[in-house]
Amino acid sequence: MLEQAKRQFQLQTNKVNQDYILMQIEKDKEARRNKRTEEVAYKKPHFGPEETHDVIEDLTYEDRLKKHTVKSNLQSQIQHNKETREANTAAEKQCDRENLDRFMQEQNAEMQAQREKIMNDKRKLKKAWEKQAAMRNDNESRDNLFK
Repeated sequence: MLEQAKRQFQLQTNKVNQDYILMQIEKDKEARRNKRTEEVAYKKPHFGPEETHDVIEDLTYEDRLKKHTVKSNLQSQIQHNKETREANTAAEKQCDRENLDRFMQEQNAEMQAQREKIMNDKRKLKKAWEKQAAMRNDNESRDNLFK
């Protein structure tokens, strides 16, 4: 029971702390939002009637258009770099596959050559053994003739 009460108290404390932190985050976001609104607002000194609200809106629009252009250019660069990276990765993988295939072919060829060499060596040894056996038989038959 005491453990359950401690756990309940800890959960309640954590909830209060979490609510307090969320409240601080919201206050900070609101403060930054207000600060940004003040910074974005046009603050150029006004020296005459030629600077009307329309002119200020046009300047703000041009500034936003520049920012949008830069953003879209950067996004297109990022996309291009991503596509280039993917193409390079695909090319590397293809090259690796081709190299692996060549390696496997070379290894198979070497193993085949080694098998053939072993077979040829066995054939030579068999011929040599047969020759020795034939010579031994000839010698024995000659010996039997002269006995």
